[in-house]
Amino acid sequence: DKPPQGVNHTFSSLPKDIVLGCLHHVPRNDLLNVSCVSKTLRTLVSSPELNRMRSFLPKDTIYFCCHYQNSCHWSTLRRSKKKNK
Repeated sequence: DKPPQGVNHTFSSLPKDIVLGCLHHVPRNDLLNVSCVSKTLRTLVSSPELNRMRSFLPKDTIYFCCHYQNSCHWSTLRRSKKKNK
């Protein structure tokens, strides 16, 4: 199955806020690799908007993506607080 001609399946075809929403889930140490993909992604990775979005992320959270068949679902794992007994 080929996509219809003229359909662009790249990040640059998506609205900026959608791409930033995706990038804000990418682990910080992987953003350097993402920034090498294109000038557009390099600009977004270094943008103040992305840094502002990432500043609100909890520091003890792990983000992961679950792939099942043709769907992708982002989830988070948070470290549980230890209870003093």
